[in-house]
Amino acid sequence: MAVSIYELKLGYLFKKAKINASELNDLLLVDSGRSALFLLLQTLQKEHGQLDVYVNAYTTDVVHTTIRSLGVNLIPYDIDPYDFRARVRPISTSAKLVFIQTGLFGFNCFDKDLYHLVKEQGGYFIEDCCNSFGSIIEDQPAGSYGDAAIYSFRVGKALSSGGGALKVNNEVLKKLLMPAYQSLMEISPWQSRKNLYRVYIDYLLFEPFILTNISRPVRALQKRFSILNGLVQGGVVDTLSKVDASSIHKMGPLQIDLALKRLYNFDNELKEKKVVSDYLSKHLEKYDVYVYSNCSENYKGWNYLFFPILLERDQPDEFIKLVRKSGFDATRFHFESPLKSFPDLSRKDFSGTFKLIDKLVVIPNTTRMRGKEEKLVNVIDHYFSNIKPR
Repeated sequence: MAVSIYELKLGYLFKKAKINASELNDLLLVDSGRSALFLLLQTLQKEHGQLDVYVNAYTTDVVHTTIRSLGVNLIPYDIDPYDFRARVRPISTSAKLVFIQTGLFGFNCFDKDLYHLVKEQGGYFIEDCCNSFGSIIEDQPAGSYGDAAIYSFRVGKALSSGGGALKVNNEVLKKLLMPAYQSLMEISPWQSRKNLYRVYIDYLLFEPFILTNISRPVRALQKRFSILNGLVQGGVVDTLSKVDASSIHKMGPLQIDLALKRLYNFDNELKEKKVVSDYLSKHLEKYDVYVYSNCSENYKGWNYLFFPILLERDQPDEFIKLVRKSGFDATRFHFESPLKSFPDLSRKDFSGTFKLIDKLVVIPNTTRMRGKEEKLVNVIDHYFSNIKPR
């Protein structure tokens, strides 16, 4: 049986992997996904000058903040609320075009027509695979098609070990990036071990009870008391830390060992998640909700990291409250980020984004629910008991 991220022990975190996992050999391993994004955009900026960077309005504000820190032109785009793909055609820009397409909730969201459109205009197409690591596009892993791909290995991601990575498929871009990557500061053995302690604490904080009663209140306090930022910096509740050239480090050897160990169990964990996800998908068919996992043609390569559903009626807050009360986790993922990052968004022009803000519920990390599917189904039945079945 696969080892869940919630079952890892402190001693296990420091255990040497001693396996041959070539999958990580072609990645530029750094301390976070946001660092990988910063390194990539900074390199492109030095090469081309002004950049026009297109990015999902609906994504974590850490992405928006990192892009803005470089002083480039940030252009948000809407996404389809039923397949998470970009709603933006045609693209016209006088600056160098960088288009970032984000895989959400374990779905790759890759659009081949959009990829070709960007390439025809001489732009760079970047795959944000921080949530879609391990998902498949036409028998190829997400991150194989764009000029580059960004990964995060933080807690709650598909491959959780701490750190992040940049995969470069464009050989010309790789030649530009390698000097910048090689010049990054090497992480010290103490810092590497300290980061693993940080990962272990994050595993504890990510338990649903702790997440609800400690982690989320800490985030709220962060906004009022800046001194708390130092306590959470680099952790799962850290959404405020800024990235700059001096803050980027290469991933330490202990974190690489943990990533390899996690990678070794990755396929088994996908099987564990699939059992739970298929069970929930089938059960939810009778209710007035849109279940993304039931769209088999678009989501053959889903990595089951999250289980999102779109409520067609009612607001999701009561549903989330009931799920959390029952010992699971559910969230309004990213629902504040678009308005926080782009306060002038129009509901008309960004109707898909606002649909997700208003109606989306996300149940994270379904691996943990293995063996508890029936309990969660009972919670769902209780919530929908007053809604007429389809």
